[in-house]
Amino acid sequence: MDYLGLSTFTPQPSTPDFHQRGEQINAQDHYVIGQAGLLNSQFSYKRFDADVTAQSNDPYRLLLETTEGGFFNRQARRTSRTSLQETYQLAPWQFAGSHQFAVGLIYEHSAYQGRQRFLPVEIDGALNEPVERISFTSPTLFRISQNETAWFAGDQWAINPRLTLSFGLRFDNDTITSSTHAAPRTGFLLSLTGDGKTLLKGGVGRFYDRVPLTAPTFTGLPDRTVTVVDQNGVALSSVSYQNKIIGELRSPRSTSWNLELDRQILAGLLLRIAYEQRNTTDDFVVSPVSSGTTGTLELSNGGSDSYREFPGDGSLPASSPFAECFVRPLRAFGDLNDLISSSGISRNRSSSRMPEGDCRLTHPTVSCSGAHLPARCT
Repeated sequence: MDYLGLSTFTPQPSTPDFHQRGEQINAQDHYVIGQAGLLNSQFSYKRFDADVTAQSNDPYRLLLETTEGGFFNRQARRTSRTSLQETYQLAPWQFAGSHQFAVGLIYEHSAYQGRQRFLPVEIDGALNEPVERISFTSPTLFRISQNETAWFAGDQWAINPRLTLSFGLRFDNDTITSSTHAAPRTGFLLSLTGDGKTLLKGGVGRFYDRVPLTAPTFTGLPDRTVTVVDQNGVALSSVSYQNKIIGELRSPRSTSWNLELDRQILAGLLLRIAYEQRNTTDDFVVSPVSSGTTGTLELSNGGSDSYREFPGDGSLPASSPFAECFVRPLRAFGDLNDLISSSGISRNRSSSRMPEGDCRLTHPTVSCSGAHLPARCT
């Protein structure tokens, strides 16, 4: 992507180029055991490399109405993830209905390495004279890896032809936080009419997000010094900030629930209306704290966010070119000083955390063998 972030206030010479490349390989095997038992084995390897380069090495200046010079940040990041998953689905078991049990184990290894370089930044005022200068320490190199393990078990219980319940429990452990989390979840599917054309479904669950490997390497980013100057260029004040992690790193935690009503009007016409709410705590935020000429950029788990959504759609057969959908965000709030925005990392999710997909809880909500649901959709 050439000239990333191009806008009225940021012309081409001041934009960076973002180069990304990667590869992925997957293998899957299904092994039938007995009459109805099924063992699913999956292996995947992903590699993702990203580089941020500038158009020139000219001093980077932020003016009121434009930007001049070459982009101040240079990055080279190399990430990889290896995953092995084993899931065993037992034969259906009859007890007050039909039960479909599944258990499984996931192991993943992630690696993240690279370098960061920051050049000085000048901020100019109304007279196009500098009012603030930001300088950084020498370029830094970083390298880190992480092992993650998860165990899960779930049961899909068909009580009768019109009501199905789902229950699940997942335990996650990783070597960054050195902790184990229990994540329960449950869901239901209810046919409101005997013809099966009106369905009510929903679920609730707790989910733990991965700790991005940009978090433990935060202290390895270059430190910065912020200097305020007068109209003659004389320094009025100067604060040197050091990157620091406050407390032990924790996995962001989300509680999410949704409710959905589907109605088949005609053979090929389906109407759907739903509501979803998600609350996240222990999110990663970066906060500047200063006293005199020294300060710290503190990374902590002090962030939170909340999101409410009201989606709906109407669908015709796949052969039809017509479809209608809407999503109305009812309310959303959160911290803007999150880790990704504050650490100089591009917003293309190019750290070790690969895209995980959708945050929505769909039925059955206890697909415990699936990937971690992210605390925030981007």
